[in-house]
Amino acid sequence: MKTDNENAIYSAIIYESNLRVDNLHRISGEKSNLQGGKYELESSDNIFNEDGDKIKLEDLMVGDEVEIYFNPQVVVKETSPGQISAEYIRKIVKSE
Repeated sequence: MKTDNENAIYSAIIYESNLRVDNLHRISGEKSNLQGGKYELESSDNIFNEDGDKIKLEDLMVGDEVEIYFNPQVVVKETSPGQISAEYIRKIVKSE
């Protein structure tokens, strides 16, 4: 059984309104094939504030820092920026 500690947790800064993130770096958990760079996260309804309350995509602004909880084996579509499908994202938490 997997726990949060075994899954990769990364932080990033939102640089564009449609969940495009930059400055991605690992906080904890398993290392993945993700490197610091720009990524577009597929829209997800698993977005929360630090208190654990669900928030909307529209509540995230350019410049916000987020923590991204990934499932193991993240696959990135080779586009510019790289795209990560919602199936690989367990949750996104907006840092205060």
